[in-house]
Amino acid sequence: MNSTRTVTEHRVMKRGIDNGSFFPGCGVRSESYWDTAIVGIGDNPHEALADALKAAAHCEYDADNIPNDLPTTPSAYEEELEALRLEEHCTRQTAADILRKEGRLGWCYNVILLLKCGRAGQ
Repeated sequence: MNSTRTVTEHRVMKRGIDNGSFFPGCGVRSESYWDTAIVGIGDNPHEALADALKAAAHCEYDADNIPNDLPTTPSAYEEELEALRLEEHCTRQTAADILRKEGRLGWCYNVILLLKCGRAGQ
């Protein structure tokens, strides 16, 4: 018996940059149109969706036909670095040192992959 769940519809929600240590997560309610919500993280939007698609496959969702057309730039780290550099009016190296010293290296892009599914063969 094949337990793969066929994805009939999907939606990608880009949440932007967040700290992976503090992300509250997400889910769907029982009365929701969507069957599941899968969070993906990465250094850029493309990596974040790739992470969500990999998690979907691991959970036996047939998500092979979902395209990953999100951009590979910008980098969450580079955006945080540039924002700090402008805020502190400092060099790139000084901003990098501040990020490292303050432990602010955990920033990443987050996406939520919403899936509507049916059982294979239905």
